[in-house]
Amino acid sequence: MYKNLDDKISRLANLQIERTNEKFKFYPRVINQTDILFTEEEQTLLNKGIKYNLNHKNKYRIRKLGLKAENAITLLPMEEKITCATR
Repeated sequence: MYKNLDDKISRLANLQIERTNEKFKFYPRVINQTDILFTEEEQTLLNKGIKYNLNHKNKYRIRKLGLKAENAITLLPMEEKITCATR
């Protein structure tokens, strides 16, 4: 019984070693059949697939930007605040 199990283990070990030597060929995900050349960034985005979700823009982003700008202005010295207000 032990000889049978040892033979089975050695056969399985040999099968695993042989499988790692196989070469897999990966095909490109996007094939450009147009005359348009994509940049590297665009090609990377297309390779992510059709279900990839682009960043969702927050509807309050302009309000947050205004608050950040106001906060930055309040931290400026008084001389620079006056020159910003006169522009």
